[in-house]
Amino acid sequence: GNSFDAAIMTANVVETDLSLLNHGPKMLRQFRAELSQRFNSVFDAWIFFDMDADGSMSHKEFVHLCGPLRLPKDLPPPHIFQLIDTARLKEITPLAFVEAVKWHKAPLTNREVLLMLDSARDKRSEILTAASRRTAELHHL
Repeated sequence: GNSFDAAIMTANVVETDLSLLNHGPKMLRQFRAELSQRFNSVFDAWIFFDMDADGSMSHKEFVHLCGPLRLPKDLPPPHIFQLIDTARLKEITPLAFVEAVKWHKAPLTNREVLLMLDSARDKRSEILTAASRRTAELHHL
């Protein structure tokens, strides 16, 4: 219910759920871990990837946007795309993305997920700024 939404909205970083972080194929687990170091939530990550805000992400869009995140070499974006696009739609919907990539508890209904994404969209520039700053920090370690 609402307490969950309020908790997410007010928390800068959503608490990582290790059982979610660590399930599924190794590459997907690594991808989640990488995203969790750059984004406060899976919703913020979606806003980053859905550049044109059209509510879906093409293969080309995904591969292109993985570039600035400077992911480790052993995480080829085309392969990760296939792991997320289990329905083989050649595009990723917000719900499929949240379901495959979330590293924290998230609402289960489509409506709730879409509401979360709407509120994240307002913070788009902050999300992009934070992601590039965190990516730079990761590469200076």
